[in-house]
Amino acid sequence: MKTFSNELFDTAFILMFLWSIRFISFNWQKRRIVLEKDGQNYFFYVGGRLVYEGEIHNIYFRLRSQCSSNGSTYYRLVLNGFHVEEQELSSMTTNKAALELLAKRIAFKTNVNYFDSDDVSISHIVRHVNPKTFYLKPKSKRPAMRSNKRMSVTRATLEAFY
Repeated sequence: MKTFSNELFDTAFILMFLWSIRFISFNWQKRRIVLEKDGQNYFFYVGGRLVYEGEIHNIYFRLRSQCSSNGSTYYRLVLNGFHVEEQELSSMTTNKAALELLAKRIAFKTNVNYFDSDDVSISHIVRHVNPKTFYLKPKSKRPAMRSNKRMSVTRATLEAFY
């Protein structure tokens, strides 16, 4: 003879089981990040469904560091961005110089931003900035930019602050 609490437990168990099956099936689908050829947008797909379309300044390569119990630091290369699940691109290694060289080369070939494991570093390579929040100066004090000349991001960034 079943009581109300047993029936409620059985119902909750069945619902949790069905929810788990749905969650597992969703996470088994392939993730795919597509960069436009003109380098302006990226697309994040789960399975065959488009999850997010964003601007290229919102996606980046980064070295992640993790300290071990024996005192050495291990590094890993990841691809991350806004509304994108972090994708691990390499295994853990203690050879930061080789992994940094690889990361910079991949970032150059794909024309995507690169950030070092340290938050403040001279190794960051910013190829794309957010055009909406780029300038901190008022519009009247911004440098006049000619449309036919490409300006380096570093120079433009420095002119935005000084």
